[in-house]
Amino acid sequence: MPVPWKNLKELAIFLGIFSGGGCTLMYFLIQKSFSQRDYYLRALQKLESQSDVLEMLGAPPLKVHNLRLLDKYNRVDKTTAQVESSRGHVKTE
Repeated sequence: MPVPWKNLKELAIFLGIFSGGGCTLMYFLIQKSFSQRDYYLRALQKLESQSDVLEMLGAPPLKVHNLRLLDKYNRVDKTTAQVESSRGHVKTE
């Protein structure tokens, strides 16, 4: 027996909302996980100790809320960190 179009539309809308909400939730959970890592916290401490860099970023006070995981300019590895701000690049080694 064929399924009515109305039921298929409702199912598609429900699955779209459910999967979109799940992806958004996972994105924020990954952000939270990264922001609680030791290297991230040490990088913030190092940044706060350098007043000239804070001045370039328009701080203090330093307002760190969320990481932009999809930003192509934000890179962190074992030896370097690069962050894009509205005032330009800041790179530390």
